[in-house]
Amino acid sequence: MRIHGEAESANAMLNRWLRMKQEESRGPIERRPVLAEECHDLATAEHWRKDILKDIAKKATLIQNMALGEHRIRDLNDEINKLIREKRHWEHHIYKLGGPDYLGGKPPGMVKYEYFGAARDLPGVKELLESEAPPPTRRTRGELYKLVDYSYFGYRDEEDTELLAAEAEAERRALAEAMEEYNAQQAAGAGVEYTPTSIDAVLRAIDDDVRQGAEAALSAPPEEETEEDVSAHVPLPTREEFERELVEKRKKMLFDKYVSSSLAAEEQDAKRMLNIS
Repeated sequence: MRIHGEAESANAMLNRWLRMKQEESRGPIERRPVLAEECHDLATAEHWRKDILKDIAKKATLIQNMALGEHRIRDLNDEINKLIREKRHWEHHIYKLGGPDYLGGKPPGMVKYEYFGAARDLPGVKELLESEAPPPTRRTRGELYKLVDYSYFGYRDEEDTELLAAEAEAERRALAEAMEEYNAQQAAGAGVEYTPTSIDAVLRAIDDDVRQGAEAALSAPPEEETEEDVSAHVPLPTREEFERELVEKRKKMLFDKYVSSSLAAEEQDAKRMLNIS
């Protein structure tokens, strides 16, 4: 027994000596800085961030074991949350050194305390998580109708000064484009340009063109038919019928515009009773 004890003691001493030699060959162990601001090199900061991620992965694996006991699980959960806060500070420092933005533009700030693995099943934690996340309630049709007001249908657009200004600017641009196209057509055709300065002037110019074209079409003498003209195989309306049809269409347009539907229905009933077509 004494021989075996001496052999074990000698082996233990040899192992300590070999471990000491290995540590001397590797040099001093570099420890992660407590503050991220103490690191001024981007590559080194990335290295320490990866080191923190490894520690988080190890502890996240350990905390899955419910047999560790409540106290050890709580300690592991605290350590994981502490590492997450430390990781965010390193990520913020990496961004200041010119590295990638791991936080998506968000400040490191305060991180919400989270529960991982078996910590979510600890006494009091499960009830806390259930109370923090109530189920989403679905709105009824009546509640949705309460959100519908005059603004939803656009009845208050005239009160929006920004919208009115934008509409006015869009109208001016559309008017300028229309006038450029109109002037180009006039220059290519008759060689005359019109430069109206308002929408009313544009409308007057268009009405004048339409009226002049209609008068010219109606006042033009009928062309004499020649032998080369193609004969019509359907009855064509005469000039009087054409004018009468135009008048009837104009009257119908004005009637539909200014007369209500109820009045029109009463008029139709009266015509039907009097047998007037």
